[in-house]
Amino acid sequence: MGKLKENDLKAITKQLGREPNEIEQAIFSVMWSEHCSYRTSKPFLKKLFSKSKRKIVGQGENAGVLDIDDGDFVAFKMESHNHPSAIEPYQGAATGIGGILRDIFTMGARPVACSDPLRFGHLSDPHCRHLLEEVVRGISDYGNSVGVPTIAGETQFDPSYKINCVVNVFALGIGRTDELIRGVASGRGNLILYFGSKTGRDGVDGAYFASDPLSEKSKEDRPSVQIANPFQEKKVIEACLKIAKKRLVVSMQDMGAAGLTSSSVEMASRGDVGIELDLSKVPKRQSDVTPWEMMLSETQERMLAVIEQKKLDEIIEIFKQEEIEWAIIGKITDTKRMILKEGEKTLGDIPISLLLEEVPPANDRIKIENKESDELMGVKTGNIKNVIEKILSSNNINSKHWIYEQYDYRVGNDTIKIPGDGFSVLRINKKDKALSITNLGLEDYTYLNPYKGGYNTVAKSALEHLIGGFEPIGITDCLNFGNPENDVILGQFSESLRGMSSAAELFKVPIVSGNVSFYNESEGGAIKPLLEIGMIGFIKKLDRIKPNYLINNDSCLYQINLSDSSINPSLFSKEILNMDHGKVPKFNSEKLKKFIEILPDIFDLYSSARVQSRGGNFVTLFKMGLRNNLSFNLPNDNINDLFSEGPGLIIFEISAKNKGDFLYKTKDFSPVLLGKTLDNGKIILGQKGFFYDQLKDYYFDSFENSMEGRS
Repeated sequence: MGKLKENDLKAITKQLGREPNEIEQAIFSVMWSEHCSYRTSKPFLKKLFSKSKRKIVGQGENAGVLDIDDGDFVAFKMESHNHPSAIEPYQGAATGIGGILRDIFTMGARPVACSDPLRFGHLSDPHCRHLLEEVVRGISDYGNSVGVPTIAGETQFDPSYKINCVVNVFALGIGRTDELIRGVASGRGNLILYFGSKTGRDGVDGAYFASDPLSEKSKEDRPSVQIANPFQEKKVIEACLKIAKKRLVVSMQDMGAAGLTSSSVEMASRGDVGIELDLSKVPKRQSDVTPWEMMLSETQERMLAVIEQKKLDEIIEIFKQEEIEWAIIGKITDTKRMILKEGEKTLGDIPISLLLEEVPPANDRIKIENKESDELMGVKTGNIKNVIEKILSSNNINSKHWIYEQYDYRVGNDTIKIPGDGFSVLRINKKDKALSITNLGLEDYTYLNPYKGGYNTVAKSALEHLIGGFEPIGITDCLNFGNPENDVILGQFSESLRGMSSAAELFKVPIVSGNVSFYNESEGGAIKPLLEIGMIGFIKKLDRIKPNYLINNDSCLYQINLSDSSINPSLFSKEILNMDHGKVPKFNSEKLKKFIEILPDIFDLYSSARVQSRGGNFVTLFKMGLRNNLSFNLPNDNINDLFSEGPGLIIFEISAKNKGDFLYKTKDFSPVLLGKTLDNGKIILGQKGFFYDQLKDYYFDSFENSMEGRS
């Protein structure tokens, strides 16, 4: 059982007027953890931009919900499963997928897409290869088994993630607005319904485990990692959707972190009511599971609902159809307290507010450190072909088909744009409208300048959706940081959120859901702070989607710069110069606003467009050419021009007939001519030519070689 810190125990004793008993201490240990109460992050999260006419449900519930017209809504959220995946990667990743799916269907939405933003140490380390292989296998096995396609994600590598890998999972679902279910308990005397798997000891103390740095001792915490059962989840999905369609529940929530404790407390808190649970009624896997284990267990595939007595028979009939176990384990009261019983015996009595709203922060002091440096290392061109080969072979650039081909990314027949090439696209229920999905985290930027890191992440993502023809409509985040009791770490956190919120407000994209994952560190120190976002866009006509790959031969390639750029930090400085510092590029906010205004006027003038990717202009154009086997010529072979990176650099493909109009309408942005598209199978840099097909081998083969331990 997780132990309360001494100062927390004193504060709780003072509030209760007595020392909490064993089961109450167990409940406080998880509910006062960062993982459940967001005790330190909550004041910062409340300041995030979240205004939108489309918003139906925002932060604080199971998932964010937005209106997508015609009576449809989209529910989406991102979560972390970092510590479990570092200790038991297969089960950690699989249960991460299971948990995020439950956040979606508990709101009455059918899950239709997943994504997997991942971070690991270098693959030259056999342990890191093992973690990646097992994490991907866990995601694949669970997602494929429940029939939800994994259609997006990103995977990056850095030594700071060697021990504490980052496994973030995103899920999205579609529902009807008249079938939306909220996680808000109400109605004195209404019943508390438990259904799904029986409660075991797997996952006990999982929330406490997630709120502690990793150490050698963490290997002893394997029981804190849950066990996945995707086939049980599939049955629970179908039951919940039938329940939603018939409006049979008052509220519903999955039993995720801290299991029965957090699900019941959170629903009661949102509804400002009390709850009474009889633990003798909880279905148990083993007869000797103790009361505190029942409250803290994170056994997977379990749900909690508040129902009216008169609806019970109809619900039971659905459970019979899906072969799901259930039990009535309590009732709603008007006491605003959590009362735990075992038959007639009272085991615990705690004010709900003391478990969530009145939790003191672990730290409220922030220290802002800017690690940027103006130092620029002299860059020698050297052998440009060797540089290109090394860049394209980098695991932070090369094709991740080894990963996404393990996922059934077409199940459901609504995947229009598959993973592996920028934003993914999902058609909405076979209709003529679609959602775009991106994941992005810029840990190198956020490490050096947290504010710019947060801002650049949102701005770059929003531009990607906009130039593809989509309206960016919502953001979910997963905030992966070190120990928040460290003033510098909390400074990183607060500044990166401030940057994220500023950019979200400029683009008018609400932040409607998310997750905070603190204590991502080990004996080697904290990870690079990773502010990872999942952004979704919306389009009303499928034929208005603009490609991010080259279409035609002999098109002009123009670049518009909405931010500055830098050779360090960049992939070039990281991979070629072995540098980990520099000056983070900055957006020009006035240019951004003007570009958003003129984009509708130039949308029909470009054939394709892409926001510059990691690796700079060379890598961006290389990726743009892959779809149609087109290449390009760039008269300049300067290292800075080829490999400098900026989050606001956009490359447009312009046909000869549209060139004049495009240049006229974008004259305020001083578009730069980079070169032209080719179909001769060669990339021409200055006077140097490289065979396109040969370079593709480096891009497509090197990741699989790394996973096999070959350099």
